[in-house]
Amino acid sequence: MQAFVEVMSDGSEHVLYNRPGFAVFTRRERMSAFSKGRVLCHWHEDLEFLAVRQGRMRYSVNGEFFEIGEGEGLFINSCHMHSFECLRGADCAFSSLLVHPSVLGANAYLRENFVRPLSRNDAIACLTLNAATGWQETILRDVCAACEIMEGDDPAAELSVMSLAFEAAALLTRHMPAPGPLAMATDRRSLALRQMLGFVQRHYSEKIAIGDIAAAGGLSVSACCDIFRRHTGQTPGGYLTRYRLQKGMEQLQNPNLSVAEVARCVGFASASYFTECFKRYLHTTPLAYRRDAGAERAAGL
Repeated sequence: MQAFVEVMSDGSEHVLYNRPGFAVFTRRERMSAFSKGRVLCHWHEDLEFLAVRQGRMRYSVNGEFFEIGEGEGLFINSCHMHSFECLRGADCAFSSLLVHPSVLGANAYLRENFVRPLSRNDAIACLTLNAATGWQETILRDVCAACEIMEGDDPAAELSVMSLAFEAAALLTRHMPAPGPLAMATDRRSLALRQMLGFVQRHYSEKIAIGDIAAAGGLSVSACCDIFRRHTGQTPGGYLTRYRLQKGMEQLQNPNLSVAEVARCVGFASASYFTECFKRYLHTTPLAYRRDAGAERAAGL
């Protein structure tokens, strides 16, 4: 079954926590489960920990790129823009743990003295993790253990995962750099990008020009294109097309909609252009994708 990252109208990920009421998400996945082995630029309030189990992958955080492989991982702090993809087309297996700050900040003392200083530290948007460093190896091990626990039948799974999340947060707190002077230019670019992504994700089904996207961020077209290239590795138009295709893939799961209806729903001018883009970016046709996705569902994959 194709994996998706559900994005809200403001560009933030709608994190589908494993268990209702427990704001923790764990996943063991392969990059090949995502369309073209790529997840579009998004953000969330959750602290994210990732451990690569096999292969290599490339992450972009606020426009900075990281290549990580087996025995390595990444911490991404709250509210920072990021995307990830396969490296040179090769598949990659990874485990990830997302923890909402509210889980760690159960009371005001913890929130003010530990959670906010970590999650709002402008000096640590992200941090690469390597098993060769003792405390980082512990975090990587905690991520993998949390995923296994949540997939098991332990009646106290949530308590065990909370313990691992607190351990990872404590290790980061002990080793994180001191907060530096606020990087206002970076903040302005990040805010503008969030506004533009939010505009695309609210209006993707409508006719959108690059100027409309730029205006949503209060930028010129050239500045808009520069920020998109730096932070997403794509042009604004390319991001819009890929986002429309992602929504189209979701709509194609509904057998009651024709390809032409799906194309109109996600903002393509015609079914033929939708099919052309589908083939160009996804190397298959909408009908073939629908058939294969249906076969996977029937097989319980």
